[in-house]
Amino acid sequence: MVLNERCTTNEDQNGNAEIHRLAKFIKQNAIIDDWEVIKIIGAGANGLVIRVKHIKTHKVAVMKIAINPATSGSINWEWNILEKIMNPKNKEDRTKHLVRRIDYGYTFNMDKENISYIIMEYLPGNPVSIIGLLKGNQLLSKVAEFGLQLLKAVYDLHCLGYIHRDIKPENVGLYNDNILVLYDLGLARFYTNQNGQIREPRCLCGMRGTDEWASLSAELGRDQGRIDDLWGWFYVLIEWINCASKYPLCWAPFDDYPDLRHLCKSSIFPAKYVLRNCPPEFFKIQVSC
Repeated sequence: MVLNERCTTNEDQNGNAEIHRLAKFIKQNAIIDDWEVIKIIGAGANGLVIRVKHIKTHKVAVMKIAINPATSGSINWEWNILEKIMNPKNKEDRTKHLVRRIDYGYTFNMDKENISYIIMEYLPGNPVSIIGLLKGNQLLSKVAEFGLQLLKAVYDLHCLGYIHRDIKPENVGLYNDNILVLYDLGLARFYTNQNGQIREPRCLCGMRGTDEWASLSAELGRDQGRIDDLWGWFYVLIEWINCASKYPLCWAPFDDYPDLRHLCKSSIFPAKYVLRNCPPEFFKIQVSC
């Protein structure tokens, strides 16, 4: 068995340098159009995530801003998805469990290049902070409650013709500690064509998502479909059940060893290790998937 090792490429280093330069530039300016920068709360391959406050209304929100014109495409794509989620012509309301947009615009980066940003609602809560305090039947009941809400979010996104491709605990927020909302749609992709028919899968398209919560098929670079979102949903539920553990998912210790992680996710690996501490109904879900 060959075990892969992590390495940092020149491309990674250059990307990190750009992120740091953008973060420094934004902190120095502190104002982007009508929004005041409160705190930079995250960074990714395409840009920064910032907690902001509207200058006039004082409404707190989240801004995603691109690094440069090349990464603005991802921001524009996410805006299009958010616009479709909030389309009043939808057959039913898709906004309860999917993040909502507030604003959209353009500004300049540290190199005076035109870049895009989007403003979305701020979701300060997370299910883990609530589930982690519970035990026994109370824990199972709360996991079931949040799990059904997350499943509704996935269902709503699928009804609009998209797959998420990055479902994980970090991409879930809460309203008032009881209404779950799925966000971070930057990796979402159409799985249907213009006629509403399911697109033919590509032979090999590369990994999209986060290794720990991705399906085995996705990790192997195969084209993703709705089933891969459901695997992500299922892994999130397992993690919630075991959130008090150092390793909520049994493959978590093998972060640097993808071959071992793939084995744990395969059909030949005993389900009792994957579903430790889970109720019997989880075994039925795994068989269905």
